[in-house]
Amino acid sequence: MTDKVLEDDKLKDEVYPSESFLTALFWKHPEFYLYYPADKVSERSFGNKVWGFFFQLGRYAHQRKLQNFDEIAISQVVKEYGLEKKFEQYGEFDFISENMDYVKDKKDNFEKYYEEVKKYNLLRSLRDVFGDKVSQNTEKYNYKKMNRFQVQTYWQDIVNEIAITNDVPIKEYDLFDPDEMREMVNELDIESDFGMPMYNSDKLNEIMQGWGDNTLTILSGFSGNGKSSFSVHSLIIGCLVNKEKLLIMGNEMGVRAYRKLALITIMGSKDLYEKTNGLKGFDRKNINKGDFTDEEKARLHAAITWIEENLEGDNALVKFVPLDDYTIDHVEMVMRHYAHRNYRKMILDTAKPTEGGGNLPRWQRFTEDFERIGSLMEKDTGLDVSLFATVQAADEAIRMRYLDERCLGDSKKIKNVADTVLHMRPVRTDELEGGKKAIEVYDFFPKDMPKDRIERLQKQGWVNDPEFKSDNKPYWKLRRKLDKESVYYLIFTSKNRRNESNLTGLDVLVLKVNFNSNKWDEIGWTKDVERDTNY
Repeated sequence: MTDKVLEDDKLKDEVYPSESFLTALFWKHPEFYLYYPADKVSERSFGNKVWGFFFQLGRYAHQRKLQNFDEIAISQVVKEYGLEKKFEQYGEFDFISENMDYVKDKKDNFEKYYEEVKKYNLLRSLRDVFGDKVSQNTEKYNYKKMNRFQVQTYWQDIVNEIAITNDVPIKEYDLFDPDEMREMVNELDIESDFGMPMYNSDKLNEIMQGWGDNTLTILSGFSGNGKSSFSVHSLIIGCLVNKEKLLIMGNEMGVRAYRKLALITIMGSKDLYEKTNGLKGFDRKNINKGDFTDEEKARLHAAITWIEENLEGDNALVKFVPLDDYTIDHVEMVMRHYAHRNYRKMILDTAKPTEGGGNLPRWQRFTEDFERIGSLMEKDTGLDVSLFATVQAADEAIRMRYLDERCLGDSKKIKNVADTVLHMRPVRTDELEGGKKAIEVYDFFPKDMPKDRIERLQKQGWVNDPEFKSDNKPYWKLRRKLDKESVYYLIFTSKNRRNESNLTGLDVLVLKVNFNSNKWDEIGWTKDVERDTNY
């Protein structure tokens, strides 16, 4: 018997109990076959043929709409599929029935058995590539104690190290080398360090200097307050029009929801309006109702054509990966996979603490998760990517008006690893015109504006700022209140390595939002948000 056969038997023997219990749980609870289709677990996932056979037999039975796997019903399925010989060889119904009795009160152990089966399937595949080392423990590698994502990352890193170099040399630079500094200035003159422009977001681009390379950006907001909608408008459509490859990792909305939101955004955009000679927006609620009118169909298909034109044949420009099983290991695995395929811009919507994590408090797990994510941004030592991560603000901060890292609750230390940290919330009723805490917005406008634009601004309530001296300047500073008929949002910047933050002189960005068309129009800045002292 060869060593490979011995190692093969070893891996099969170690996973035998988990394979038997997992199969028995599927038979005991046939609805699991619906939740775990063949692309997640199949006969090929099992090292022991007996359990691969019974697992697949159970899937056949489930496809026949059987709700209870009893001996008579299973015998009929066996005959229907011509499996009598194997069924008899593997002990027939009595064999699986013993395990079904054993797991009748062990449904809570399902994930444990499932993960073990998936891990050993991975180990067998890795052994075919790397040999027996896969099943041999060392000081740094213990496949029995590691989960499947840790195993995969371990061997993936080995491949990466081999591909790059076996030794990482110490790099040093003369910081003030005049020749290299002149070369840098010439390079910046030709190719700016300004990042990818976000879509219809001039002021946000000013804050962040575009979506920069090798940056980690965090956007916090309260649950259901528009984080995903904002990301679609500014970032996802931005990558589309700039031909920037993008990976979206989503754990709250599915691909269908993102597609619908993208269509809504494009149908409400100025770009499509101008391209279609005045074809107007779309009532958002109708996209779920269906039974579209001819005009609605025309708008939808015009939006798809606009997308197609911007893709220029590259349908894989923007990838969406659902994170059904959210762990930091899974996030990193997906990031590594797509970074190696030249996806440099990534969105994580929404980041959250890894469940489990031993005895660590939830906030500490979240902080450690972000420290791990942050290390992946670097060009030389990481994946050479940029990540925009949305996070949910702490419920106890819902009363805060002036948002900063405190609204992240105990997880506020995630700010330390980020390049830019943004916080968003809707403007409150008492902050609108006539309210007790009404805020004023200001912005700058060129003096040579056409007359019709000046008239539009006046109708919107813009007036001259009497304190601003514009005699020797080519622009005016105008101010206005926020009308009660519209929805407004505020974006705070508590940290910014690429420009100013609210701590260093940047004011709060004010946007007018129309969720029906997912339009986020930047209207100006404000200094008037009340500072909180009770948090």
